[in-house]
Amino acid sequence: MKKSPLNGNQTRNARHILERAQQAGLSKNDAYTAAWFALAESSLGEKLKGQGTISGIYHYTQGAWDTRAATYGYNQKKPDRNLQFKDFPWETSKDQTAAQVTVLLADMKRYRKEFNRLLDGADPETVFKKDSQGLKAWERFIDPANDVPFAFEDYAYLRHNTSVDQTKRVNGLRTDDPDGAYEAIRNVTDVVYNPGYEPGPYSTGSKDLSDEMSSLPGGIVPLTGSFECDDDEDQYYGPSPGI
Repeated sequence: MKKSPLNGNQTRNARHILERAQQAGLSKNDAYTAAWFALAESSLGEKLKGQGTISGIYHYTQGAWDTRAATYGYNQKKPDRNLQFKDFPWETSKDQTAAQVTVLLADMKRYRKEFNRLLDGADPETVFKKDSQGLKAWERFIDPANDVPFAFEDYAYLRHNTSVDQTKRVNGLRTDDPDGAYEAIRNVTDVVYNPGYEPGPYSTGSKDLSDEMSSLPGGIVPLTGSFECDDDEDQYYGPSPGI
């Protein structure tokens, strides 16, 4: 049997992301995208600290994290919205893998909704409203001079990372997959999305997930159909991670 290029910690982190994505109702392909984001950003938890305030499995900056708190923060005046973020420990959880996964999956749902609306011909100004960085990302995405592949996963990664060059570089890595890491993540995705799959424990040997899942409200916080944000004109949208 061919040895996986992912070590045990990377595999556990990928499995955790994929299980959470499935709970959140993401499609298999979008779940795979969420998992390889973590590979591209932090080598699936092996390189958790970047420059400046960049940290965590998805390399959010502090500014981006604060923006997500404003975007997804639970509002008691609207109790049916963003319920999964009620009592979410924004100020203390930025570096925690489970917390970043929760936020990234909310981002993925938002990016998918944006992308589908734009493909249906919606006015970008209407789609992005106050999210000027989202509008800029879309304009960079569709600019022929940038030559970004026209696919949801590339749009979503550009929204997350904000760099055209990085988006194209990662696309090349996914295409060529020199060490087989992306194929390995796809294989884990196939396992998790198999109807007979049952989630397993994470604490043993996992340097990222041990001791932290219990610090989030309810341990693992599933994203439900109650997630809403980009149809509300009162919502605040700021820069994506990396800004």
